[in-house]
Amino acid sequence: MMKNKLFICTLSVVITCLLLIGSQKAYSAINEKNINDLISKYETWTVRMLIPDNDNLGKTTKTPDSVKSAIRQREQKNVDELFSTEKSNVMKDKVDSALNSREVLDDVDGGVVNIVIKQCNIKDDTALVEAQVTKYITDIVNKDGKSYKNRVQSTDMKKYNCIRENGKWVIDNVGGQKDFDSVKVDLQPIE
Repeated sequence: MMKNKLFICTLSVVITCLLLIGSQKAYSAINEKNINDLISKYETWTVRMLIPDNDNLGKTTKTPDSVKSAIRQREQKNVDELFSTEKSNVMKDKVDSALNSREVLDDVDGGVVNIVIKQCNIKDDTALVEAQVTKYITDIVNKDGKSYKNRVQSTDMKKYNCIRENGKWVIDNVGGQKDFDSVKVDLQPIE
């Protein structure tokens, strides 16, 4: 009888330990997926942020202030979702600067081709991630009196510092290679 009680207690402890280990692995996997999703959304945002909505898409004339204003409003919401509270105002300023520095917004498409996470270290509410990111952007260029779609693709190594803020993963800092550091260009005539 005593052996049965000892066996049941030991079995209960082992099962509890296995459940705890399993739940920690599941929690870690969920965190990694959320961080991967965040990085994908961030990288897509970096190439799509200056793409106007359809009313001015692909034009090579001066972009109206109303279109820039609509982009500014849209991107301020994206910045709030992607970045830590501390970094969001800095990033909003960068969006404004990018909009103000370009008279013509001629980007028509952009996105992420592939993200390969090389390393992901999560500790409590911080994560350090290193990834290889391949993305592209397409704009309209004029050459020899003809218009072309210019698709530029690049693969770059990036490092991300992420933090959990109010239960949600956000980006605190991004480093590594400059976007479109290694470039492949493909010009296609517009018919």
